[in-house]
Amino acid sequence: PTPGEQGWRAAVAALDAAHREVIAAVRERGAARLDERAGTAAELSAGGGVTYRVMLHGLAQHDAYHTGQIALLKRIYRDTATS
Repeated sequence: PTPGEQGWRAAVAALDAAHREVIAAVRERGAARLDERAGTAAELSAGGGVTYRVMLHGLAQHDAYHTGQIALLKRIYRDTATS
């Protein structure tokens, strides 16, 4: 779809809501649980899975990656509009 102000605002609002949910979950469970492993029962019983801390780092990296993509797209749209 054509990018628009309403769609952008909805996407940002959804991202903000997701971040609030993550923050609330970390606060609820406490920092001490960040080093617990997460995964399926099979993964955990086999000694696998990753810690919640690692998952949070991955989430931050994921968001940073997409923020960079958004910055590039904004530049493309801005440069296209001015040429």
